[in-house]
Amino acid sequence: AAGSETVTFPIPFPNECLNVTCTDYASGDTDGITSATGIKTLPTRTTVIFTCYSTVDTFFWQAIGY
Repeated sequence: AAGSETVTFPIPFPNECLNVTCTDYASGDTDGITSATGIKTLPTRTTVIFTCYSTVDTFFWQAIGY
């Protein structure tokens, strides 16, 4: 549903998170992009908070750091 979601990284970065990307998915959506997911707060070494502006089924994320 629309709102915020906190993702805790399975393994914390020892030094810094450099980049986080996110793609949302809504099943049955054939009209193109009708929703948006963005980063609500900058990522830390252990978490990132995303904001979804409409209902999606799930989202896929990837974090890169060292």
